[in-house]
Amino acid sequence: MAKYKDQVRNYQENYHYQLLEDLKTENEDLQKKNQLLEEELEKANKFKSKLELDLKEIREHSGKIIEENKALKEEVKLKQEAIERLQGYSSTQGKQSHSVIKGKSIPGKSAERLKETPFINSRIPTSDEVDERDGDWFTRNLSKNKGESPNSKK
Repeated sequence: MAKYKDQVRNYQENYHYQLLEDLKTENEDLQKKNQLLEEELEKANKFKSKLELDLKEIREHSGKIIEENKALKEEVKLKQEAIERLQGYSSTQGKQSHSVIKGKSIPGKSAERLKETPFINSRIPTSDEVDERDGDWFTRNLSKNKGESPNSKK
């Protein structure tokens, strides 16, 4: 009977020892997982705070842009009103046979006529037209200063 009791006590001690070892390894594994999760949580919190700062900056910037947009719309509105006033003024001046361009009064021409009149030399010559000329600008001007014709070549 004593031998049987020793075997039972030995079995219980070994069984509890094994359970203790299993719990220790499981505890170590769980601690490692916990540490990894804490690191991931810390990274996620840093990323979240960065995103919150970015969002705050974007909201501030968008607020400034909205204010600028409102100011520009107001400026456009004022300029359109000024254009309408000038058009009304020029149409009354056109009836009087005068036109106002850049603050100067031009008698005898209506504003509509001035709008239709092209500016002198308003067209830029094409490369073919430039090539048709004799020589380049420097040669033409040099020959003018010497009294030669630009077509005469040496």
